[in-house]
Amino acid sequence: MLYESVPSEGPGQNPFYIDWESAGFLEFGLREIAENFPIRFADSKSGRKLSFQLEEERDGFRIIANKEEIKIHYARRCDAFRGLAAAVDHGSGVVEETCAFASLGVMLDVSRNGVLKVESIKKLFRHFALMGINTVQLYMEDVYVMEGEPFFGYARGAYSKEELRAIDQYGAALGIEVVPCIQTLGHLEQVLQWPAYSDLIDVPGVLLVEEAKTYQLIGKMLDTMVSCFQTKRIHIGMDEAHGVGQGRYRALHGVCKPFDVLNIHLEKVVGLCEKRGLHPMIWSDMYFRMGSASNDYYDPESRIPADVVSKIPTGVELVYWDYYHTNSDFYADMIQRHHALGKKPIFATSGWTWGRFWPHFPHAFSTISAGMKAARDSQLSEAIVTLWGDDGTECNPFAMLLAVQYFAECAYAPDVKTEQLSRRFSSSCGGDMEGFLLGSEVDAIPGIGSLSERFSNFGKWILWHDPLLNFLERHIPEMLPSHYELLAEKLELHPGDGEAAVHLQFITQLARTLSKKSQIHLEVGAFYRKGNIEGLRGLFSQTLPETLELFGVLQEMHRTIWNSWRKPFGWDVLERRYAGAISRLESLQRVLGEHINNPNVRIPELEEKGVTLYPPDSESESFFNYARSSCPCA
Repeated sequence: MLYESVPSEGPGQNPFYIDWESAGFLEFGLREIAENFPIRFADSKSGRKLSFQLEEERDGFRIIANKEEIKIHYARRCDAFRGLAAAVDHGSGVVEETCAFASLGVMLDVSRNGVLKVESIKKLFRHFALMGINTVQLYMEDVYVMEGEPFFGYARGAYSKEELRAIDQYGAALGIEVVPCIQTLGHLEQVLQWPAYSDLIDVPGVLLVEEAKTYQLIGKMLDTMVSCFQTKRIHIGMDEAHGVGQGRYRALHGVCKPFDVLNIHLEKVVGLCEKRGLHPMIWSDMYFRMGSASNDYYDPESRIPADVVSKIPTGVELVYWDYYHTNSDFYADMIQRHHALGKKPIFATSGWTWGRFWPHFPHAFSTISAGMKAARDSQLSEAIVTLWGDDGTECNPFAMLLAVQYFAECAYAPDVKTEQLSRRFSSSCGGDMEGFLLGSEVDAIPGIGSLSERFSNFGKWILWHDPLLNFLERHIPEMLPSHYELLAEKLELHPGDGEAAVHLQFITQLARTLSKKSQIHLEVGAFYRKGNIEGLRGLFSQTLPETLELFGVLQEMHRTIWNSWRKPFGWDVLERRYAGAISRLESLQRVLGEHINNPNVRIPELEEKGVTLYPPDSESESFFNYARSSCPCA
């Protein structure tokens, strides 16, 4: 990155108008951004003229600006649109940027309970384009309509072929290659639950290898993708197919090495892809897991037999996903181990969006920067950031954009400056970075371990935790009520503008709710066991009513955001979570009232003292999914 410039007063402070004669094939994308994105474009020829110069041999973009004109020199659409975002906060002088990767991508999870509307995906594409993103993978599992397969995406908001084509065409106009990301072995629990597919199951969620009907079904999947997307690239999954070959396959074929079963299947599916002119990629973890005595993807002692390596099809790419490590040397070693398999891997990092309401930015930034440094140094040509939605897709969709922005900055510059990140996030998304970073403190609690190393999700599991059974009380830090109260106050100082304001208001409301909810968990059992009737009376008459009111507001805000961004399918899951949490608060209020009126009335649930599930300082100590936090039953 080269800077020889004087920055403007801020995004939108220096309006400009687009010289449409210079736009060329950028015109549609520019008009979409100008119409729909909060950048201050002049309605007429006032302000500075913004023009574009196509230079096919250029690498990256170059901005030359003075008081009258900004000119963006580019070769690729992605660089031109990133240059547009850079121009928003640019005064005069020269700026040059080059991306270290030919393909810079985002993987959108649209299958874990929440299916983004087509218009929402288009909105994200506009933001992505301004960051320099040129690839988007749609992770769909079963949420696409397939002829003759009515249970694909059944009651889950499946995309029609027309919707997928619209997404693909819109992406192409913004210089974004849309790559279908499906599953052809594991992670098919949603569709394989139906009786129509009972004869295709090896173990739960995993397809039966060497079954003719399995490959007929996969052939239909591939045909559907070919009919909807222009790209010849496809992600066929095959990650975390735990137990492959160990269920019905074993009953039919006898005992076989999982390595052999995986390679048999991969060879068949790659063959199906090649017949359709498709170039497949898979997640690489299954090979490394099978070579590990502990089934650990990142086991440094994992050894993949040479005969297995020799059978990996030459026509398949490997995607190395790693969301956990903060040491770039670890990533570099794993990349070299992929090279040893004869593959130049695609690197996949993560925005840390799953199992929570707001991205865990400290951990995301730490892992992204370490991984991207290794990918840069290893001269990989492709990197993606994944935005997973495991366990309900509760995470705020707009907040994810800051993680993508950081990822993009790591691709365009080896050293990301805080001020630069803030300005670019404001330019491409209209967001207040400081406010969005604060939002992470619903999970990243200052003073509890290293924020960059831990990935706790207090903000989720405390919200859903049963307040009457209170079986995780030993895992709730005593300072949480005051922390969340202070966090809400700090967030109120960052109200945000435009759409960003809606999402900052939501996380502020979550912090307020968590302050009261964590107070209940910390006090109710202790007060009851000590016979502190006055303390219980305060919870009954003040804290519980306030918490119930806060819950109602939070639910309505969440519902509004959901309906704005996603199809209605899947909200039923979250509505049940809210309803269950509210009902249990009401149950606690009822039994407390009975006990306060007559202390001889026992509350057996509160007589049990909390037990520590995990040792202090372990990652599991502060990360729980909905099922584990809401109920002690298996």
